[in-house]
Amino acid sequence: MIDRMPIPESTMTYNSLDVAELTGVSLRQLQWWDEQGLVTPMQAGHRRMYTAFEVLQISLIMGLRGKGMSLQKIRPLLNHLNPRQVLEAVRLDDGDRDVYFLTDGKAVYLEEATERIVGILRDSERPISAICVSDLYRDLGLGESPRKPVGVADTGSGRPAAGETAVQAVAEARAVK
Repeated sequence: MIDRMPIPESTMTYNSLDVAELTGVSLRQLQWWDEQGLVTPMQAGHRRMYTAFEVLQISLIMGLRGKGMSLQKIRPLLNHLNPRQVLEAVRLDDGDRDVYFLTDGKAVYLEEATERIVGILRDSERPISAICVSDLYRDLGLGESPRKPVGVADTGSGRPAAGETAVQAVAEARAVK
């Protein structure tokens, strides 16, 4: 077996089964969102391969849907999210602070400073939905396990050559808690 160096997170990918298991979204829903252009992962043959940011987007969509927001309202909000900005903010999270996604359905804020979050909540004329992006990132276990990038060969067993999948790592971590 050849040891491989950890893959930088920007190239880590998650297949549809992993994403469905991590986020609770059905495979059909992921396919439909791709067809509708809501979350469009890269393709590796006939397989959809999702980046950490896309997995985070899917969790964010589920959170907003859980708060009663329609996909029609969510779609333009996602266009305001900068993948690099979001991932850098949650990666830099040292556990002492959290990064929040706030929206009133029109404006989008990505904030970590408590004073600014309180100011947005206080000054808004419309109800604000808030989701802790840092918690989503931690709960999903994104960036914890090296993943197989598109184009790296399997061992033939259907598993990445580097070892366990992110889903297995998250499941084991949750079982320990």
